[in-house]
Amino acid sequence: MRIALLVGLGLAAALAAGAAEGRRGNDRLASDDAPGAEALYSAGLARDDVPLEIGGALWNNLGLARLAQDRAAEADSAFTRALPLVSDADARALVAFNRGTAALARSDLGTAVESLRRALVLRPTYVPAQVNLEIALRRQRTDDGEEPPETPEPSPFAQDLKAQADSLVEARQYAEAYGAMQGGLARDSTVAAFGEFIQRLGQIVEVDSDSLP
Repeated sequence: MRIALLVGLGLAAALAAGAAEGRRGNDRLASDDAPGAEALYSAGLARDDVPLEIGGALWNNLGLARLAQDRAAEADSAFTRALPLVSDADARALVAFNRGTAALARSDLGTAVESLRRALVLRPTYVPAQVNLEIALRRQRTDDGEEPPETPEPSPFAQDLKAQADSLVEARQYAEAYGAMQGGLARDSTVAAFGEFIQRLGQIVEVDSDSLP
């Protein structure tokens, strides 16, 4: 199962130690050169006097590069190193989301649930974390021998929203469809009935993105 990831933290302090390597690593990662990106992030982390926020960005993006090479356990260790270095709540939520999603990819459901819940504490309306947490909880219940909870019956609002999103998808307006479903989930919890659809849209939007945030 492919799982959508949001790609890493900014490297805004242009002249700070590690920033140049980070930007070049982001370019490599955007070009699907994960090994080259990993080498550049590691080089940035090896420099002296790397500011905490840039160190957090480098560790986060190093985790993404490792995950792109199917090395989820090593990605987890990088995300774990990133978390205490990042002070901004939204950025910490992103790192926690990445760590939880990497754990979900390797079926470490306990770590996935803990990290995705942490992301939602930091950013309660973080829809990708809500979707992946629901997947992790369902898999955890199944592994424990419990019956998974029934999918909520979508309300008329949720059904109309899904129809609007389907029309946007037909027009290849994937980002607009994804945004509409995210906004609808914040208003009506029964939109979660279309969780798999929302997740697939997130994956498509990620693939269609031309640059790293």
